[in-house]
Amino acid sequence: MYEIYATNTFKEIYASLDKNERDWIDKIKEKCKEYPTGKPLGYA
Repeated sequence: MYEIYATNTFKEIYASLDKNERDWIDKIKEKCKEYPTGKPLGYA
């Protein structure tokens, strides 16, 4: 399983959202953990 990271700015905005918006974001985060898209971060 993959990890999802959040910036401090996102955390502040997330805290100010209503419950429906937070639930929507949480659902997307869970989906991304199981089925990621894009390139994973890494180093050589």
